[in-house]
Amino acid sequence: MSTYIDLAPGVGDVMEIALSVGDQQSASVAEVARAIAPCKGRVVGVAAWVERVGGGTLPTDVDVMVEKGTTDLCSAVIDCWGSSTDNGPQTGTLSTTASEVAVAAGDIFTLDTTVTGGGSVTIESVQARVWMVRE
Repeated sequence: MSTYIDLAPGVGDVMEIALSVGDQQSASVAEVARAIAPCKGRVVGVAAWVERVGGGTLPTDVDVMVEKGTTDLCSAVIDCWGSSTDNGPQTGTLSTTASEVAVAAGDIFTLDTTVTGGGSVTIESVQARVWMVRE
């Protein structure tokens, strides 16, 4: 699903692309959610969060990475849950390489989760949002 916001003349539309997984997870998962870029553009922001974390022994960290194909959009994982992180949305630091944030129509965004520590962990509703400017 994507939505867009009209901006001033000469500025491309800002589009929000949602990556969402409602299924419960108990471990790290690659490409747990996917979305397709509807047009050419450039990524200008990424945020991610986890709705609920539980289990016998809580994990020390739940990290998220959003990728374009096999390329990481952020320079480091987004720490979505941990002893020093709240459960609200956390922003990622975008890669500074222009080619890594450039998007072609049809590029596939994926969401990877990494769970560190814990026992009998349950993670529910991992979410990410990618904002891109249409070019």
